[in-house]
Amino acid sequence: MKIIELGDNPRENGRKLGRAFYAYLNAVNDEYASKLNNTKIYEDVRRGRLLLEKEMPELAEELYGKAETSGLRYEVILLMAMPEILRKTSGCTTIIKKNPNGTISFSHNEDEGSLEFRADNTALLKYRLKDKTVYGYTNACKTIGSCFGFRSDGLLISCNNLMSDEVAEDCLSRYLLSAKLYFSDSYEDAVNIVINMKPASSFHVNLFDSVKHRACSIEKDIDSYTLTELDDVLVHSNHFLHKKGKTDADSLFRYHKVCELLKETDDLKAILSYTSSEPDQTIRFTDPKRTGRPMTVANMTFDPEAGMVIIRDENDGSEQAFPSLRR
Repeated sequence: MKIIELGDNPRENGRKLGRAFYAYLNAVNDEYASKLNNTKIYEDVRRGRLLLEKEMPELAEELYGKAETSGLRYEVILLMAMPEILRKTSGCTTIIKKNPNGTISFSHNEDEGSLEFRADNTALLKYRLKDKTVYGYTNACKTIGSCFGFRSDGLLISCNNLMSDEVAEDCLSRYLLSAKLYFSDSYEDAVNIVINMKPASSFHVNLFDSVKHRACSIEKDIDSYTLTELDDVLVHSNHFLHKKGKTDADSLFRYHKVCELLKETDDLKAILSYTSSEPDQTIRFTDPKRTGRPMTVANMTFDPEAGMVIIRDENDGSEQAFPSLRR
């Protein structure tokens, strides 16, 4: 998996991303640009632009820079970064488990059903800031915060889509808002950011402080939230656990299968690698020909014994290990 080195200058960061993903962004430009001919979609993008520039001006600057060097219209870059407008979703599975010695294990699968997460258009973004270094996995179209990541102060973050037909069109995309977590002051600050935000769509957040050995799971609806602190184990896929809501057989299977396998092994990465010959009876999706079915495109696992964050790119099977505390 390639790593893109970034700094604390948002416009220049965006320019680097525009250059890094130039080929892919231009390959899909016409697909997205044509959708802006739809009046409603254009108005949704315009509204999102105003909200972003007001609430997250630094991220807006980054996207301006991305538009500059990629050659795409700024509105196209915004449409790509706000999947709610086109009703695009993704799937993920996360396990956080407290061990007998007090340490915590963590593992997260990122599942996608499109071609937007191939080896050539995904990367681990590395923001080297004055007080910490921030890592976030994403693709050419999205921003940091859309998938998973970790920081040099020991904080791990992942987000799961929550199935719901409700979209608050007067609110900012959750894919953009979740970037705030990566640049938050602390674990507590990140929790408060989730609790107090009003996203355009529902999603689930996992926060894990590997230094103070604490973690929580937050189901964030548009106007409400449910926070569950780690006691023994936390498992989540893509349906609400604490309220009635939309679901499907796949999300239910992944959730219940993980719970079943946890009775047999403590190896979280092995659990999330479970596959079956039945497409709808698997946790780790495989679809090398990318026929439109979901594929587990990446995994982030924390090894508490080694103190390492391990990122696996399922496109080529490569793994990279990072100390959880580093500069």
